[in-house]
Amino acid sequence: MRFFLAIFLLTPVAILQAQSDGGNGHVDFGTLSAAEEALFLNSVRDGTLIEVTTEDTAGSAAHSAVWRTVPSTVTAEVTNARLLFSRKWREETRSDESSPHVSASPADDISTSNEPDENEYFYLFIAFHENGIEFKSSRSGLESPEPGLKLVSGERRIAPLSIVPTAGVRLVLLAPRFADAREAGLLLCPRVYRLRQAPSVKPDSRASVGPTPVRRAFLDAGYRLGSVRTEVSGSLRGKIVGGFGPARAAGEILTSPDIARSRESRDQTFSRDPALSMDYVPEKEDPLQTFDDLAEPVRERASGIESELTLQNAAGYEMVEQVSEVLRIKEIAFPPVEPIRLNPQLDSGGGVCYLIHKQHRQVTVYTKRPLVVPERLVPESSSR
Repeated sequence: MRFFLAIFLLTPVAILQAQSDGGNGHVDFGTLSAAEEALFLNSVRDGTLIEVTTEDTAGSAAHSAVWRTVPSTVTAEVTNARLLFSRKWREETRSDESSPHVSASPADDISTSNEPDENEYFYLFIAFHENGIEFKSSRSGLESPEPGLKLVSGERRIAPLSIVPTAGVRLVLLAPRFADAREAGLLLCPRVYRLRQAPSVKPDSRASVGPTPVRRAFLDAGYRLGSVRTEVSGSLRGKIVGGFGPARAAGEILTSPDIARSRESRDQTFSRDPALSMDYVPEKEDPLQTFDDLAEPVRERASGIESELTLQNAAGYEMVEQVSEVLRIKEIAFPPVEPIRLNPQLDSGGGVCYLIHKQHRQVTVYTKRPLVVPERLVPESSSR
């Protein structure tokens, strides 16, 4: 049952009628659309406010009025993620290190042997809060109880995080602006400190008149995303009280295939006063990958959770509430043309960056259709 990507194109009724995952407790959240990516990157470049439809409702006022006093709660949340970056694949993508106008970098001497040293990889912990995104790295106390670096909507920062102390490696963090506080994201670029200069030429002559002033820049450091472990939470509560006949309460909590499914992913009950309560409890703990486990870099990933509650009374009035949160991560080449100016003396040069976007979607649909009660639950006198 999908609505997270098509919410601008389909009505909520059509979205909720889509096919589910087939019963294995997982759901495919698809890929980031070109329109979503363009909105994100435009906001990073020029600060454009991202305004998207995160909540939608469908159904007549008469149908929704039936549920006005019925208590229900549905939640789905991406709480944090742990990312493993590695230079294991650095030989595949060396940005402009061969340019004669780029000075040598200490990072070029980082070991690429089979035995990874402390500069070959690092873990990054990202936690999502109401007031921003928190960062910690394995080079600055990943398990420390002390708060990490905070990044708020629309902010630009250069984070040392002590990732590679001797190589000048930093994280360039560029946050877009979101109208909805439940949305969050950033463009994360592993960069290395360089000095750049280019020859100057007189307008009326081809002769070089010497180098221009040296500019500082952060260029691609060769780190690539190797693995992602995302943690989520979700729950649903619903109850129909005082019914005059059989009623139904149903729920499901689904996760993306890379997240352990819930021990109880689906439930359904029929009674005069049906009540349902479900919480996401992982069936098993997702292992944390290490450097030795890495096979291929992560190009794109959609990790998330979806909770859905359905209540239907004896008269056939039905309410479906669906909430999902998805953490989308995509490797991109950025900036594609011009460097992003961080300040008048510092550029973030081109290279690989990671678009990280936490999306929140919520839809409620009110309809009326015949309540179908399983035959085994129909009293014998009613079935004659």
